[in-house]
Amino acid sequence: GNIDEKSINVLDKCENNLKVFADFDMISLVVRNLLSNAIKFTNNEGIIELSSSRSDDYLILTIKDNGVGMSSEVIEKARTAFFTTKPTSEGTGLGLSIVADIINKHRGSMEIESVEGQGSVFKAYFPL
Repeated sequence: GNIDEKSINVLDKCENNLKVFADFDMISLVVRNLLSNAIKFTNNEGIIELSSSRSDDYLILTIKDNGVGMSSEVIEKARTAFFTTKPTSEGTGLGLSIVADIINKHRGSMEIESVEGQGSVFKAYFPL
């Protein structure tokens, strides 16, 4: 699903004054991949919330959706390259493994929380 084909509200709740030393293009790729996944797995009239906050020495980038959610088994496999729940014509299964790789290269970490039928929360932690 393309965002133009769905009526999805994307709420931007990012704090503007948080700074992190990072490769802008790589961090943009992280955000695009996570938003793309959220859009694919959020139904029409869904809500996606993008936010940033600070916790101790980390910038936390959070993308939360009220989409289809994932089982714990899918969450475990989601970080693996080439794993996908979509038909091959719709994705390579590289999205989350690329995201995890970029976050690791920035000495950060990623958390995934999800409940089937209720949505998912992706948190990327970047050292400030």
